Amino acid sequence: MTDASKTAIRQITEQGGEVKLIHRTPLKLKEHMYPEKYPIPLLDPITPYWKVKKLMRKEEDRGLSISYPKPKWLIEDIKSLGEEEARSKQIGSKATFEFPVPIV
Repeated sequence: MTDASKTAIRQITEQGGEVKLIHRTPLKLKEHMYPEKYPIPLLDPITPYWKVKKLMRKEEDRGLSISYPKPKWLIEDIKSLGEEEARSKQIGSKATFEFPVPIV
């Protein structure tokens, strides 16, 4: 499925289903579509660019569950802080950015 409206997502979740948005790079998508052409599995791609994450979070607010590769440090932060605090503390958040040295 390439797109779903809020009402379609709501009806699917009411019936016990789930609509999931998975981020894949173009090469990883080719591997997913044509596994016979890739006998050796490719490595997981890096975390998506922050603009892509921002768009994915908007979709999450609509009711989709999102999935993308996360670095180990982020997984550890999620375990230690909790889901909501870690989400607000991810890369690109201006509220948590601090210069290493104070500007004089």
